[in-house]
Amino acid sequence: MIYWWIGEGFATTEQIANDLFINLFVERFIEPMCKMGSFAVNIWKMDPFVRSLVIEIAKTSSFFDFDHDDDDDGNVTSRACLIANGLTKIQDFEKLNTLFNVNESILEFNPEFFSKMKKLFVLYLGRW
Repeated sequence: MIYWWIGEGFATTEQIANDLFINLFVERFIEPMCKMGSFAVNIWKMDPFVRSLVIEIAKTSSFFDFDHDDDDDGNVTSRACLIANGLTKIQDFEKLNTLFNVNESILEFNPEFFSKMKKLFVLYLGRW
């Protein structure tokens, strides 16, 4: 999230982004979770009601297309997350400016896809 916020211009430094993240925790929008067998916080959870509201606000403001469909104007969103099927669901690489890998452990893609991403500003392939 921190790098996404920096890429989108919501924060200019990691410290500012960290402060935003901490505020989400303090205001109880997110809560820390530990995967089984670990004592360290490695994932964060959002209340399902709050998450639904955030998604609706994002869709209404045309900030993000969670379904990989065209928006009301027929334009493909400029942001995408790799969740399933990698880059195969993205229709228009030339309009893409933010690409985040959410949970793809193996990225299978044609290297030519990147040459089409002329407006790409944020590329986050994930951590393994």
